[in-house]
Amino acid sequence: MTHIIKHLNKSFEVEEIREQSKKDHLKGKLETILIYFLILFSPFILLYNAIKNLGRKNNDSWELIADYQRRKIFKLPILNESEFPQDLDYYTKIEDIVLLYRLRFEPSLPELESKYFYEDILDSGSSLYFLSYNHKEEGMTLYYQDSSYFTPIEVLRVKSQYWELKELPFGTMQINLNKNKFNDTILVKKL
Repeated sequence: MTHIIKHLNKSFEVEEIREQSKKDHLKGKLETILIYFLILFSPFILLYNAIKNLGRKNNDSWELIADYQRRKIFKLPILNESEFPQDLDYYTKIEDIVLLYRLRFEPSLPELESKYFYEDILDSGSSLYFLSYNHKEEGMTLYYQDSSYFTPIEVLRVKSQYWELKELPFGTMQINLNKNKFNDTILVKKL
């Protein structure tokens, strides 16, 4: 490093000479490698964090599925298998469950908001049918929520299976079970 010092009418040039030690040399090389590493991998790190946050954002987003005069119903997908309760009567091994739902009601219904719901929710426009998982050996419960009712109605209990909810004409809904060569159908009609 060179300095110019002026004193009265005279100028002096002073140069500092310092030998670089092996430690300083190694430190400089490590800094260079670290800078190249950050430049090279920072896009991947940013992309990973964006994807991770996107999944978290989706998992925290309640979706409005019914907006009735007396009640609003929201659903939240539970995608992370580690968040699945172990004490529910699943139709298959817990590892094979793709997703569960939590439902939130406005005004609140704590007895239903503490439950976990099956992936298939039938929306007929003026009503909803949804299945909840019950505790082990208790199967599933089919609920019906009409736009004119304040509280969902427990319609029936069924064995825990992979059920398909289907709307039929004239206020009828069908619950189908297609497992191997065994077919089971339940018709539910609002009276």
